[in-house]
Amino acid sequence: MVSFQTNLTTYSGLVSRPIIILTPVMMEIDNQAEMPPINKALLDALESTFPAQDFPATDSVPQLNFHYGQRSVVNFIKHHYQLQTENIINPK
Repeated sequence: MVSFQTNLTTYSGLVSRPIIILTPVMMEIDNQAEMPPINKALLDALESTFPAQDFPATDSVPQLNFHYGQRSVVNFIKHHYQLQTENIINPK
């Protein structure tokens, strides 16, 4: 039985290893300093260099943490790129 607490809900269930749910604090960061303009080519390069992937149950927690840390940065940059390219003509 695995149980963990997020800032919204407690989840529990039978799993062979913990489920990692990424809940970035992007809303807090959005209100901080302005991000420099993000280039689509940079975002595409990051997506291809650090792609999302599935892992076998035999991988270690440090390996998973390292990968999800990389993906967290890619997702953060992707989020800010979407904010920068969003406008009235092109809403989300």
